Amino acid sequence: RCGTAYSELEVEHEEREDKLYTIDYGLLKVATTRPETMLGDTAVAVNPKDKRYRDLIGKTVTVPLIDREIPVIGDEMVDMEFGTGAVKITPAHDPNDWEVGVKHKLEVVSVIGTNGKMTDKAGEYAGLSVSAAREKVIDDLGNKLVEVKPYVHSVGVCYRCHRVIEPLPIKQFFIKVKPLADKALAALNSKETVILGAGRDKILRHWLLNLRDWNISRQIVWGIRIPVWYTDEKKLDYVVSETSPGEGYIQETDTFDTWFSSGQWPVVTLKTNKPEDFEAYYPTNIMETAYDILPFWVMRMMLLSIYLTGKSPFKYVYLHGLVRDEQGRKMSKSIGNAINPLELCTKYGTDSLRMALVMSTTAGQDSNTGENKVRGMRNFGNKIWNAGRFIAEKQAEDMVMTGEKDGEFTKKLSEVTNEVTKLLDQMKVGLASETVYNEFWHWFCDEGIEMNKQKKVSDAMLKEGYKKMLALLHPFVPFVTEAIWQEMFVDEGLLISYSWPK
Repeated sequence: RCGTAYSELEVEHEEREDKLYTIDYGLLKVATTRPETMLGDTAVAVNPKDKRYRDLIGKTVTVPLIDREIPVIGDEMVDMEFGTGAVKITPAHDPNDWEVGVKHKLEVVSVIGTNGKMTDKAGEYAGLSVSAAREKVIDDLGNKLVEVKPYVHSVGVCYRCHRVIEPLPIKQFFIKVKPLADKALAALNSKETVILGAGRDKILRHWLLNLRDWNISRQIVWGIRIPVWYTDEKKLDYVVSETSPGEGYIQETDTFDTWFSSGQWPVVTLKTNKPEDFEAYYPTNIMETAYDILPFWVMRMMLLSIYLTGKSPFKYVYLHGLVRDEQGRKMSKSIGNAINPLELCTKYGTDSLRMALVMSTTAGQDSNTGENKVRGMRNFGNKIWNAGRFIAEKQAEDMVMTGEKDGEFTKKLSEVTNEVTKLLDQMKVGLASETVYNEFWHWFCDEGIEMNKQKKVSDAMLKEGYKKMLALLHPFVPFVTEAIWQEMFVDEGLLISYSWPK
């Protein structure tokens, strides 16, 4: 459907129920989920350790319907337990078969085209869609179709449209990634870059250790056209240039993979402007993004940035999880459990949604959020306002300046400040927000204000404590705290510019 090549990272795998067809090839029978690709078979493979078939290695069999003679080859990649233990090899339409074809120098016959239809090499099936060709092949096989049974297996699908991806042998532009991946692994090993998120460092390492060369060309209109120019239709010789090298040159029509372009973001956003900006701001201290694009974007930024600059593009990568509903389900229109953030902001305030999303989150893990949680944070915002009103109502001339519990209050305030600061320094944002929430509600309001009412904590100390609590709360509820600050501490300037409490 999308009509373009993809890299292996963009191929998702889904468990699907199909049918397993067993077909008679004469000397042996083969099992396949894709009988239409038999039109492109160039060998049948068996495991040389399989006593049932090893004497057939070197002989030939005939592909039904097209009467093409193909060799029986031995290869240990064949799973003796799958199907009949004999596997049809179609190098043009299966990645594993391609590897076998290269190894055994097999012919490559492409029977499916880039338009998703059968090619002229499919004979009478040319022009049919893959699904239509499958049905016709099954009908035409007659008694050569030995058995059909249900079969559940993993199918590669497009990460965008979730249609089945057809493996096709088409020339593309590739990047040799192993030298780049080795340097990215070195950056992880030396802690030059640290991945924050449960188990995500291990996942990134797995990708880096198992990457194949990356095809960076796409057959789509939208994107940066590859700056390659040709003088002949066969595209044998080319010139790399931002502009046309001269008369007679034609530019490549393919565009760059979006992830190849965006993967250079840390460098191009700084180095193309002022050199001093690059020196000052590269590498970035913290990169924050969702864990689901760790291999697509974060890994690619590391690969390309280290190659271009010799340095990893960021010190820390903070990976947030996905937001799910209150029952932990993925939000979906079909389920009807999706929440509209704009509606929640209008109903409960922006800070309420912000605090609900941040509180109790852990790097790399999903979090549950719903209207009830946002409503609860609206109540917390009201608590902050009410505490401010209580303190602001005290006239300067009537304020009690000392109290017997002032020292205890100051010590506790210092402990809260240190704990929140430590958690933020460790980038445990969810725990930091939960800590300041609990301490403000249950200690400052429930205990501190009550002790003030009993004259045990002075008015001056309570106001100073409230001032510090506003600063600690500000990263999580910035609008409410800034509004209160401008009412009560306007002489201090903006809260966002105020020094972090110590």
